[in-house]
This record gives sequence, structure tokens and C-alpha cells, in this order.
Amino acid sequence: MRQLKATLLVGASLLLFGSVGASTRAKAATTPAPSQTVLAHTSSYYARHELALITRYGIDLSYQTAYNKAGHIWVYDQTQNKALHQSLKVAMANWNAKLGTKVFYVGSKNYHTMVVKLSDGKSNDGNQMAWWLPTTKTIQVDKSYYTDQLSFIDKYMKRNYARTPETGVTTTQADATIDATAAGTARTVEYSRVLTHELGHTLGLTHSKNKTDLMYAGLAFDDIYSYQDVTATSIWANPLSTTDVKRGELAVKIE
Repeated sequence: MRQLKATLLVGASLLLFGSVGASTRAKAATTPAPSQTVLAHTSSYYARHELALITRYGIDLSYQTAYNKAGHIWVYDQTQNKALHQSLKVAMANWNAKLGTKVFYVGSKNYHTMVVKLSDGKSNDGNQMAWWLPTTKTIQVDKSYYTDQLSFIDKYMKRNYARTPETGVTTTQADATIDATAAGTARTVEYSRVLTHELGHTLGLTHSKNKTDLMYAGLAFDDIYSYQDVTATSIWANPLSTTDVKRGELAVKIE
């Protein structure tokens, strides 16, 4: 991975201003998606225009510590948690399916370029479910939050089900209808999305300013608290947006 000899403000977008009467109003900043033309260039083009590209499209080269020389990322799951392992498999498949080339591979104890582990520690702001640490090549998952989330989902899924007019059930009936399997599925889905987001950082992506992107910082998944949504096959739909994918493709090319 090439290193830039400059301090970069990564992920910055231009603010567009338009005149409205005597005042000036700023439009909300967005994170753009690279066009097909940008993605079709040669490696020499990316080398020449690296600084401009990573600044415009929100790519941080210091995040890209997990690639091997072939441009692949070998992920070793140290969590020893079957449900979280399933979430990780889905997350890797989400990116591989959309990037058009296989980047993420299942690593082993003997060979890997990064690890995923449950952590008793907290992120820098103390408020993240999981976080990517480029220096140690580790995605850390908050262990206590992960454990507590199962009962939290179960509680609110039952409450929402009882409060949905079309179900016509009481809280007691909701308790009898919804077993722990639904909450387990919901948590697996939730963490497949969380880990897809974190794997985006390993590719080199910074947070998106677009609320519809999975790489947006303020993720919220309301559907995991809905029994009807969790029991529908659509809950497993690939959550990556077009902008997420195009930025990911560019990050792989620039690596």
C-alpha cells in the first residue's frame, strides 16, 4: 500500500451554495459515487490522481492495512460465537457479491491479514457496537452490548407486535407467539449489517454523509424490532447502496 507524504482531510465534500434573495443557503454535503468513467481508468491514472480521488470520494489509505500483496483481505474469526460467525459470513458475502471481484476470504489461525474478535473494551467514544482498528488489523465487537442486545430485541419485538393494530394480539399473546429464535435471527441480521459497515472501513472507506448509505455513521435498523420484517426473507437483502459499492470498487483499485 502506498503511503502519502501529506496530512489529509479525508471524506470532505464540496458545499454548494445558491443565492436565495439576499441570503446564501448551503446545501447539505453529500458523499459522491465514482462514475463508471472514473472506475475504468488504469492503475497509473489512480497513482497520478490519488490525492484528489481519495479526498473527493472519502477514502483513507491509513485504513487499508488488511490487504495482502494480491489485494485480498483474509478474515479470521476469533469470536468463537456461532451466531456472530454467521453474521460475518453474510457481511463478507455482501461485499464480494457487489464488488464484482472476490476481496474477502476466510482466513485461519495460521494465515490471516485481519481478525474479528469480541472485546471487553470500548471504542474511543464508548458508543459503538463494533469498530475497526487499522493499527492492530482488528474489528472489535463490544461483547457486553452484543450479549445484552438479544434480550433487548426480544422485548421490543414483542412490544411492537402487540401494538400493531393488524395483529390484534395482547402482550401476553405476543409473548406466546414470538420465541427466542426470532430475536436471534434479528441480532444475526443486525450484526451482518454492522460488520458489512466495518469491512467497508477495512477496504479504506470513511463514513458517508448520505443517510441512505450503509457507510453512514448513524446507522439505525428499525426493521429488526419487527416480527413481521424479521420473518420475511427480504430481511436478508444486501444493505449496500450504489454509492457504498462504487466507493468500495475505487478503494480496491487505489489500494
